[in-house]
Amino acid sequence: MASANRELSHDKLRYTCDPEQFKFQTTAEVKPLSEVIGQERAVAAIDFGVNIKSFGYNIFAVGPVGAGRTSTIKEAVEKRARELPIPDDWCYVYNFQNPEEPNYLRLPAGKGKKLAKDMERFISQLTKDISEVFNSEDYKNQRQEIIQALQKNQNEILSNLDKQLRKKGFTLRKIATGLVLVPVKDGKPLTQQEIEAMPEQERKKMEETGRAFQDELNEDLQVINKLEQETKTKLDKHQRHVMWLIIEHPMRIIRDEFKKQNDVLEYLKHVEEDLLNHVEALLPLAAEENLNKPINANQKTTNLDLDRYLINLMVDNNKTVGAPVIVETNPTYHNLIGRIDRIPQMGTLVTDFTMIRAGALHKANGGFLIIEASQLFQSPITWQALKRAIKTYSIAITDLSEEYSHVSVKTLDPEPIPLDVKIIIIGNLQAYHALLSYDEEFTKLFKVKADFNMEMKLNKKNILNYARYISKQNTQKKLLHFNADAVARVIEYGVELTSNQQKLSARFTAVQDLLVEANYWAKKNHHSIVEKFDVQQALDEKKFRLNKYETRMQEMINEGTIFIDTKGKKVGQVNGLAVLDVGDYALGKPSRITARTYLGQSGVIAIDREAKMSGTLHNKGVLILSGYFNGVFGQNKQISMSASLTFEQTYDSVDGDSASSTELYALLSCLSEIPIKQGLAVTGSVNQLGEVQPIGGAKHKIEGFFDICQAQGLTGEQGVLIPKTNVRNLVLDDRVVQAVKDGKFHIYPVKTIEQGIEILTGTKAGKRLKNGKFTAGTIFKTVNEKLQLMAELRKSKKKDNENNNSERLENEKH
Repeated sequence: MASANRELSHDKLRYTCDPEQFKFQTTAEVKPLSEVIGQERAVAAIDFGVNIKSFGYNIFAVGPVGAGRTSTIKEAVEKRARELPIPDDWCYVYNFQNPEEPNYLRLPAGKGKKLAKDMERFISQLTKDISEVFNSEDYKNQRQEIIQALQKNQNEILSNLDKQLRKKGFTLRKIATGLVLVPVKDGKPLTQQEIEAMPEQERKKMEETGRAFQDELNEDLQVINKLEQETKTKLDKHQRHVMWLIIEHPMRIIRDEFKKQNDVLEYLKHVEEDLLNHVEALLPLAAEENLNKPINANQKTTNLDLDRYLINLMVDNNKTVGAPVIVETNPTYHNLIGRIDRIPQMGTLVTDFTMIRAGALHKANGGFLIIEASQLFQSPITWQALKRAIKTYSIAITDLSEEYSHVSVKTLDPEPIPLDVKIIIIGNLQAYHALLSYDEEFTKLFKVKADFNMEMKLNKKNILNYARYISKQNTQKKLLHFNADAVARVIEYGVELTSNQQKLSARFTAVQDLLVEANYWAKKNHHSIVEKFDVQQALDEKKFRLNKYETRMQEMINEGTIFIDTKGKKVGQVNGLAVLDVGDYALGKPSRITARTYLGQSGVIAIDREAKMSGTLHNKGVLILSGYFNGVFGQNKQISMSASLTFEQTYDSVDGDSASSTELYALLSCLSEIPIKQGLAVTGSVNQLGEVQPIGGAKHKIEGFFDICQAQGLTGEQGVLIPKTNVRNLVLDDRVVQAVKDGKFHIYPVKTIEQGIEILTGTKAGKRLKNGKFTAGTIFKTVNEKLQLMAELRKSKKKDNENNNSERLENEKH
């Protein structure tokens, strides 16, 4: 039969990797891969992006999940990062002028941690020194000397004044409000009762005398008050001097350590001034009840919060080698920009500069930040904050509670930290195009696109690199080594992932999973190295874990619940093939496609479309059928045919045009009344010229139909018609290849509808002759005659209707 010449041989059905080409026995002999393979374009873009210094040259990496985007980017970025200097440390410190606006300090790497520890030690030692010094005998004696000098002067002034007053019959008495004049009689001060009992004239005279002495008393009291103020000033100066003696030496040590950091020296100057200005507030540390207690900066034993002298070390690059590379997989606002924490206190929430927390931008400052886009764009606030940081070259932590909280709480406005970072966002093509369309700033801020491939060329170099990749994973993941046969099977799997015999997959996540699983089965099989059997078992076991739906569908076909014929012939009925993707598994799903034709002018009607169960691509495919029929059979007559098409027993939405050729075959069979072999299934779209066009999922479609044929019994007459352009996409399982090799199953590549209908029916399609007719004994001749008959019947019926209408009008006139 002519169609047999078009059948594919078994060696065309999959790529086979010959292990004999390898010069190694196991991957233990193979040098591990050190470079990225299959992503030359993306790597070039990343290399360009990480090295250019101009504004806006951040990177947006696009590509499918599993293409190794994160690992490739991280590897390339880390290589560049090792060549760059270690960035500075960043700290927040207390702002002594405006506590609600903490200041930042920038220090060389490692110096931030040193300053933080130095200040912690300083505060700890300060509490001890204050307690010891202000409780020392020397301090007490010095203070007592100042106080005694005051008391001596006071006593001299008051004694002289009292002597003069007694001569006039008065003396001084100290009360709560100060000193007052009291009359004296017989050397003794009079009581209030005695004064009130005096004769009125005598009392008035005494009061007049007392008032005369009051001015003199006031002058002396002013002198005393002045002495007290001078004494207080001396005491304060003495306390301040003692405090300076306490802090001068440790502060000098810290200043010497940071003598090259002017901003640190300025900060230490403010610390020293603040301590000297708050000596009185620190004296509770010297109270007797605190003498034997361990005191730390967090204890509120003073009227001054010692936390203000701590250092909030935001970024510590002490152990960083080169520039930092930070991968942020959950880029929320707080994780990216930073946050300000709070603690409950006295029924409210309070905060201070020590509760400012770093975000990924802080940690990556001076280096590289890699962000997963899937989470980034879920929050417009986060995306806007990131853009603002890029545009302003700074990180400004904004407390979101100010905008979204209904309760007024104390907050901070930290000084923005200068930003120098290269940002790489990893996302998909949809996100990239959405940003291009809807965010006018995007192209200004992310000028470099790194486009990752899903596949690479299948050549000797890449085959060897696959082996080197396996060796690399053996080392990194501590897997058993693979022998040459196992490596060859992994490479074949890499080809299967692309569905292209000329390509290798660059989805190394999937390959890596296979290596790990093959290693598991090798150990379970007690193998010392991974063999081809272990790799195949890993693939089979994974399929078994995932193909529940496929197994159930095949059971329903075998039980007769779903109608699929694989034997015999039928008019207007063809086995169509589709791919059903259930998320983590794809399977071929055969469907019975039927056609009915009848006299009319409605053209081709898709029942699924009328029932609103079809998509736009499927609808387009059906409309193409009308174009084909009119082009082939409507050159000398009007097509007067109505036809209905449907996917039988399909209750989900139908889309795609890969069944359009199948539908066309069903129509040709129905019109010609020539039956179609039910042992054959068809996939492929068609254009108006009758050319069969390529489709996707050829592997799943063929294997799905093969499994049904095998379950119902292989007859040697069964097979699948595919577009000829899909031959390179065949990566069929060994069981299908073997069946083809044994002559039990067949794969037919077709270029045109004419070729396909001949295979399906065993009858020639036919060619148009010069007179417009088709060659005798062919399908097209039969179809053309049927359509001619329909056209004549339609014309005759139309004429009868016109005659009937004329007669009716004549009768109405009479």
